[in-house]
Amino acid sequence: MIQSDNIQLNTITELCFDTSSKFSFIQSEKKLINFDMLAKKLGAVVSSPDALIEENSTIYFIEFKNQKSNKILPGKLLEKLYGGITVYSHFSYENYFQKDAIKIKYIIIGNQEKDQEQKYEPNPLKTSLGNILEKSGNQITPDDIKSRCRKGMLKRLEHLILVAKALSKYNISIEISLLLFKDERENFISSLTAL
Repeated sequence: MIQSDNIQLNTITELCFDTSSKFSFIQSEKKLINFDMLAKKLGAVVSSPDALIEENSTIYFIEFKNQKSNKILPGKLLEKLYGGITVYSHFSYENYFQKDAIKIKYIIIGNQEKDQEQKYEPNPLKTSLGNILEKSGNQITPDDIKSRCRKGMLKRLEHLILVAKALSKYNISIEISLLLFKDERENFISSLTAL
């Protein structure tokens, strides 16, 4: 457990604020531990996930990415995972990492809907192909889109998953989840216990 004098709580809306677009892609007043603020106490050397939750014997590292899956870089996620373990071990009670097993859930929350609200002039070729597909009874459903995004991103995360498995030698198990769509984000956030 993190020592309470080091904790700063922020709302999810504040934690997922994207400084480049000046936008928070999640609106929630639930408060989580600001993991970045803990990392900054160690200096600019260590990067970490954005938020932290401690529930029973599970540590949740949460990284907010106001990006589509093809823009999320597994190398940066790996860096934040290792940085998160370093920061957590520095600020937790001394014997925490000497327990029998440590379970970390690394939740990456993306924004697959990003830029969809922008209006573009329709592409005549794309519109024609869409009409042909529609007339033939074929179409791409939201589930197809979700499936394609997950498959593509999972391929990109294979290295991250492989490296995370290596930590099992030290009795650290890591489960990685990628939540890209609004319904997935909302379900996860509603399941959280507010601090």
